[in-house]
Amino acid sequence: MAKVGLNFGEKLQVADKEYRILNDGLVSAKEILGDLKLIAVVEEDLVYTDDTSQPRRQDGTYPKIPTGETRGLVLSVSSSVLKKSVNVTVSDMTEARFVELGIKYRDVIEFDDLTFAYVSIGKRSDRIKLLASNVKKVGQIANQSQSKLQEQDKK
Repeated sequence: MAKVGLNFGEKLQVADKEYRILNDGLVSAKEILGDLKLIAVVEEDLVYTDDTSQPRRQDGTYPKIPTGETRGLVLSVSSSVLKKSVNVTVSDMTEARFVELGIKYRDVIEFDDLTFAYVSIGKRSDRIKLLASNVKKVGQIANQSQSKLQEQDKK
């Protein structure tokens, strides 16, 4: 039997969720988003699980409790091409590690492995999620913050 529909490509596993990668059918992220400036750290993307020790809600679902794991840190950035802010989830990044990078408000930043992912939420609510493996200030060497920490340890 023939398949009907679009092939969204491979899936990317981030903690407890899988995302469909759209990068193969898109132009470069730089062309879509342009220069990116940090607006704010939104939140840590926490992993939740059902709390089956509590009674179900009226809609039949269980309340959620955090597991202690995070999918990453959600950053709000301003796009020079889109002329609006977008959120990017940086996997395996904590707020403390982000502070160590020394990135401040309105600094131009870049992401490693920026991925556009398709997220299906119910019947009528689909959206695109941006995922990245690392963030750094434009012109900053990736290990620059690590060398600063090593120098402080020597003192």
